[in-house]
Amino acid sequence: MTNKKTIFLKDNRRLEFRLELPLPAIIEGTLIDGQNFSEETLIENISSTGAYFELEALITVGAKLLLKVDLPSSLSEGKKLNLSLQGQVVRLEKIKSNKQGIALNFDEEFDSEEVQFITEDN
Repeated sequence: MTNKKTIFLKDNRRLEFRLELPLPAIIEGTLIDGQNFSEETLIENISSTGAYFELEALITVGAKLLLKVDLPSSLSEGKKLNLSLQGQVVRLEKIKSNKQGIALNFDEEFDSEEVQFITEDN
């Protein structure tokens, strides 16, 4: 069984400047037809208020999504950190015939002064 603990990072402005993009992520949510989905993607940009990425999944503006990112160990003192943020789709862009660009605005409960990370202890 994996033990998990929570780490709080107080100044995520430094984090924003240090992220190497694109950054691999998993997006989870609900499709237009009501089915749940999970899709791997690359985050093109991310800030304390939102993120932009592409998806094949068909979703609509207003959809609630969960973004999961494994942060590079170079940002976390060599530890594996998983960042999970919930948000709402605020803009869709047609990118390719099978993908759409997604602008995700993080939930207002997300505090830019306190980012919650979950790390797995080995």
